[in-house]
Amino acid sequence: MTKHLTKPILAIQFMVLALLMTIGSQVGAKEISIICTYKGSYDENGYEELIPSDFSVRIKEDTNGNAIQASVTESMCAYKYIETYNDELIRFAQCNRSALLKADDKTPEGYLEIDRYTGSFKQYFKFPTANSDNFLMHVGTCKASSKKF
Repeated sequence: MTKHLTKPILAIQFMVLALLMTIGSQVGAKEISIICTYKGSYDENGYEELIPSDFSVRIKEDTNGNAIQASVTESMCAYKYIETYNDELIRFAQCNRSALLKADDKTPEGYLEIDRYTGSFKQYFKFPTANSDNFLMHVGTCKASSKKF
């Protein structure tokens, strides 16, 4: 009679083990909260010092230190993905197309780079128009919730 129960019991044990492994990997996940402050901006007219204002970056890492989820609270560009994530640099790339753009407007190009050693950041946007290619670059510094981000 117990022969008929062996396979279902093994299947249930396997499912419980898989669930525990999933929970274990999420427990080891680390969330990094970064606050970046604008210092200045560059455009075709040169450099301008800005009144300091902040935006935040949140990154969730798995147990191996790989970025598995990220968000940036920035109105100029909602980034599609993290292009580079290593000990030296965090780089977000490719803007999502804004609903505010007209049908014939091109999607702006953009990136956000954060230097993990110095905390400095560069945020670049290129707005292609019919007459010219306008660009805007913000610069500033970032601080994280932990010493090393």
